[in-house]
Amino acid sequence: MEEFIDDLIKDLKKIITKIMLNPEALLLLVSPSDLREPYEHLLNAKIEFLKAVRSIIDERISNLEKILEETKRKIEAKRETVKVE
Repeated sequence: MEEFIDDLIKDLKKIITKIMLNPEALLLLVSPSDLREPYEHLLNAKIEFLKAVRSIIDERISNLEKILEETKRKIEAKRETVKVE
């Protein structure tokens, strides 16, 4: 009997964790059918927002990589010795 209760508690913990990580999925599952469309719209808006944030982060990474490459080139250019005749 104790094993059964322990298993139920473990399953409950898993369910709660999934709900905490993805509450929107729960909204879609338990919402009345007349509210599913607004929830889907909300989810799509959230997805688009996160994609925009990802785009901004990708652009920032790209800019930092360019700055790093330029700095490396400048350092290498300063290190080169020039032969004087």
